[in-house]
Amino acid sequence: MIKYFKRGAPAALVIALVGAAPASALIEPGNIGALPANPYPTQPGVTVYGTLQTNQPPGPGGTPQDYLKFTVANAGETIEFTDQNTTTGINPNTCAQYCPVYMSLVDSNFKDPGGVSAGTFATYGDTEVFDWTFQSPGTYYMVMESDGDTTLSYAARYRIASPRSCKHNCVTTVPPLVRFVRVLPKQHGTSVKTALTLGQETRSVRVALLYGKHLKSIASQKRAPLGPGRHKFKLSLPGTYQQMLKAKHKLSLVVRITVRGNSGATQTLNRKVTLTP
Repeated sequence: MIKYFKRGAPAALVIALVGAAPASALIEPGNIGALPANPYPTQPGVTVYGTLQTNQPPGPGGTPQDYLKFTVANAGETIEFTDQNTTTGINPNTCAQYCPVYMSLVDSNFKDPGGVSAGTFATYGDTEVFDWTFQSPGTYYMVMESDGDTTLSYAARYRIASPRSCKHNCVTTVPPLVRFVRVLPKQHGTSVKTALTLGQETRSVRVALLYGKHLKSIASQKRAPLGPGRHKFKLSLPGTYQQMLKAKHKLSLVVRITVRGNSGATQTLNRKVTLTP
């Protein structure tokens, strides 16, 4: 089971929760505490912007952490969470694992909800979305965390996706076929990496590398079927194009992603990539 905390919190924490800042303010460590003793209150549909600074007081795991407080009104509610890494102006290759911002869920005892790890992580320039169904109502926390090697920023939000009973601030929608696609525009080596997050069951996903004026397909990979969640693809250049890359020192390519859903819907996405040796 994946543990999304970079470092797990102690099994038990004796903490008195005190008042938090107004919902309209940004989380600014040093001005507004967002540690377990002073969690930041959140509301459905409201984006919270924060910064995980290297010199802020560390969380229980010894790394920079912000605690965002939210309430589950009814047992059986499914909530959709979004973890967006909004960091800019740094070279992501200078920090571990491409500068991830972790989002983990914990209950009022600061433990995994239902004894099962829940969460995700968004690397530099990435946005990740996941759903979680809560078995019990109560107070919960989104824990935003970094590795602590550089200052990172984030945007976090949630919405009630499928409430058992709901009176306000509720939106029930069908998840999108494709939630997010991540293809770095500049990549190195002789292969191109792609990651996409699906929101629905799919019949097939095809990822192709296209080259030239007429966008000729030079490599492709197809998987079928695929379920909701994150999936990674790696396409290698054929030998001829590896030689071309070596001679030209740069290739301009297009990654074409074709997703066919079980519902019959089809979505095609194109991303430009410059590949260097």
